[in-house]
Amino acid sequence: MTDLPHFHTPLFRKIGAKLAAEIQTIKDEAVSFVVEPPHAHAERIGKINGIFAVAQFMSEMDKEMAGVEK
Repeated sequence: MTDLPHFHTPLFRKIGAKLAAEIQTIKDEAVSFVVEPPHAHAERIGKINGIFAVAQFMSEMDKEMAGVEK
């Protein structure tokens, strides 16, 4: 997985930090499971991929609001 994109505006930096914290929480919960249902890993990966998709969209909005070249 890649890192979250760099955000330019304070609002998006704050939201980005929350997204990063949520990803870390999901990863930490995964480590705590000794035995889990077969679909649990796929659900975690889906959640993380969804968060990254939101972050990419937010990055584009952030660039637009900050006036940064794409």
